[in-house]
Amino acid sequence: MTKPLSLHGRQVEMLVSPKLRKTPPNGRNSSGFKKQKIDGPFVAITLEMLESPAWQALGITERRVLDRIELEHLSHGGTQNGKLIVTYDNFVRYGVSRKGISKALHVLEELGFLEVTVWGRGANGEARRASKYRLTAATGNLEPTNEWRQIKTKIEAKTRAKHAVQRSVIKGSSYRRI
Repeated sequence: MTKPLSLHGRQVEMLVSPKLRKTPPNGRNSSGFKKQKIDGPFVAITLEMLESPAWQALGITERRVLDRIELEHLSHGGTQNGKLIVTYDNFVRYGVSRKGISKALHVLEELGFLEVTVWGRGANGEARRASKYRLTAATGNLEPTNEWRQIKTKIEAKTRAKHAVQRSVIKGSSYRRI
């Protein structure tokens, strides 16, 4: 870019390095994106996460379950991660098939997007207990641990997801993350 300059009464043009500009010519910041203010709470999904083999192994049911838990996280202002309670009825109202909830939770935990801090149980009266969840990538009251980063290949991600589904359907066995 050139900038007009007066030198000893003569007009000359001086080259100006783009690095010395105070504002970019397109009105955008140096990364090429306009600075935007986000109104309201949000959950960040990074480019690294979207491109990860673990993310790519997720099906629509797992995504909906994760979205519903993130919605719960946002509704508490990010202060209850690790204690997030979402009932099966909440998942169903959000559009998740009741039959797919347990499998999706196991897959999300195995792929490192979620930790079930307390496994609940359906029962009558005092024996009933709600499950509690922690989002591994969410910020707020807890630092993100991002366990999903440990999965390096698509094959590993698909194998873990398949293993989680198989473990979740075996009757009488309690699921424990390996």
